Amino acid sequence: MPDRAALARRDGADAPPPTPALAALLDRLGVDVVARATQSRPEHGRYGVGPDLVERLRAPCRDRDADTVVVDGHLHEGQVVDLVDALPVATVWDRRDAVWAGLAAGDNAVAATRRDLRAARLARRRAAAARRDGPGADDGRLADLDRRRDRLEATLAEDRATARRTTLDAYTEADAHVAVVGPVDAPTSPVWAALCDRPAATAATGPLVPATVTTAVTRLGAHDVAAAHGPGLLDGDAAWYDATVPDWTAAVERATLLVVAADGSRAEAVGRAACDRADAPVVAVTAGQTVFEEGPSTRVAATVARGVDVPLADRLRAAVADALPTTRLVVTLPYADEAHAVVSWLHDDGAVAGVDYGDRITVRVAVPAAATTRVRSRVTSAGGTVATRPDTTSS
Repeated sequence: MPDRAALARRDGADAPPPTPALAALLDRLGVDVVARATQSRPEHGRYGVGPDLVERLRAPCRDRDADTVVVDGHLHEGQVVDLVDALPVATVWDRRDAVWAGLAAGDNAVAATRRDLRAARLARRRAAAARRDGPGADDGRLADLDRRRDRLEATLAEDRATARRTTLDAYTEADAHVAVVGPVDAPTSPVWAALCDRPAATAATGPLVPATVTTAVTRLGAHDVAAAHGPGLLDGDAAWYDATVPDWTAAVERATLLVVAADGSRAEAVGRAACDRADAPVVAVTAGQTVFEEGPSTRVAATVARGVDVPLADRLRAAVADALPTTRLVVTLPYADEAHAVVSWLHDDGAVAGVDYGDRITVRVAVPAAATTRVRSRVTSAGGTVATRPDTTSS
């Protein structure tokens, strides 16, 4: 892992947006940013950044003992090799290398494999260049690196499929799936903790935290909700990032409701990206700003503001419960042992508002909309009837 780095960026029409919290991510990895340099120009074919920026980086790298240059942009392997040769540093990272390192540090297996694959490709490129510059007997190094690259590519495909499948196969008994989303530098962990009614101090924070999907089941009204959060989303040129967090993208796509933390870098764009993934209502958590001026605004079921007197957990949990599709029923049962068993079952599987004992047992209960048919079947089998209350909601 690098110790001291110079952070460089090339701005221009063909450059990706600045990576949110890149310096904070490097700090979390134990990398001290000792110099910064930027320029505005089109991509340079050999270095990615322009030769002028390369010249400007030499002195601070030398004088401040930087062992790495981190470029907030995308570099192909040839550009990385040429930059290492042109600068007094041992390592050059682009934004993807930094993100892969950050996610790998949080036990993201896909990111760790992708990092290793990058290293194998760089090693092969250098070995091929050395062979061209000094032809001689083939010592088998290129073949070894080719085999390593092929193994890592196969492992990467398997890791991605496993991560996605593991997410989709988990928590299948939950009535609803909620994903807490936001930019990679948004404070989604405290929002997730509030939704799950956990102390905020129990949720780790920071860019790309957690590095893999974290899920907890919580009871919200009539629903058992599987609430997930992960390392956040990037907007713009983000296909490479999505491929590194397949478990997280699967959780977002699976969501029946999104909780969008409208904080961090380009929060509205990230919120739109999340809405593109999941056809689901949105509960927005804000610091008072307006979110989703167009498009997804029609899907915002509620907005919960931070920094007011009522605790965030109470307001957020209520807003999410109200936004989930719920059916309110009146169940009428004859007095019998089976009827008492049904009442107990309704307490477990729904939100019972009241039970009246007269000539017959009357139960007012809210249940997940998808469970209505199942409830009717159970009640009918016990000799009862079911009526829908007029205040039924279906979000």
